[in-house]
Amino acid sequence: MCLIALAVHAIPGQSLVVLANRDEFVARESAVADWWEDRPDTLGGRDLVAGGSWLAIRRDGRFAAVTNVRQGRPGSGEKSRGELVTSFLASDLSPAAYARELKDLAPAYAPFNLVFGHANELLVFHSPTRELNRLTRGVHGISNGRPDAPWPKTRRLGEHLTGLSRLPSQDTLFEWLSDTEEAGIHELPNTGVGTARERFLSPVCIQGADYATRASTVVAVDTRGRVSFCEQPWHAGRPLGRRPFTFTLESRP
Repeated sequence: MCLIALAVHAIPGQSLVVLANRDEFVARESAVADWWEDRPDTLGGRDLVAGGSWLAIRRDGRFAAVTNVRQGRPGSGEKSRGELVTSFLASDLSPAAYARELKDLAPAYAPFNLVFGHANELLVFHSPTRELNRLTRGVHGISNGRPDAPWPKTRRLGEHLTGLSRLPSQDTLFEWLSDTEEAGIHELPNTGVGTARERFLSPVCIQGADYATRASTVVAVDTRGRVSFCEQPWHAGRPLGRRPFTFTLESRP
């Protein structure tokens, strides 16, 4: 996952709205979003190489999503960052307790941001600094730097989500996630990968032969506990058929 925008109690009638793009090497195999056979209460895509996920939600509203943190050199962690999503969703630890574990587990993974918690209250952990923060009411953007860093792509999505009087149509939300406009050179972050690579990675939706946006996801949880989850896979720069799911939040037994 490389881009997440979240409206936290910021749109009337909605507890949480998430717009996310997963950017990945085209050759890396993955499964489209569905209810998991091994964990039937969990919905999301799956990485078929390491078995993790980039974004998923449980029927009770427990939620997690991960982005990598770009530092200009390959990460040194031994484990796949997607395991962080699956391990949190498989656990019933409180978010605070899981955060304490994260601080010890972080060195085993290449640098990451993890958004986790419940749809009504989320935390974000930035592993390079071991910094933990609650996502306050408002609009937040997380990409491959620090949470809420004003990168062009996070700023563009955040501006779309700001000041809304109602939730836009799904077509509009996916249109925002399909934005392929590159940032100007003066707007680019410096993460050590060079100007050409920074610019290639700067759009909301990346289109490349070997590395590209592989899936766009929209999650909306309204104030009555109704969840709308829709994934739009991408292939060769073209959006494929959307995969919509709806359910109502349940209490854990």
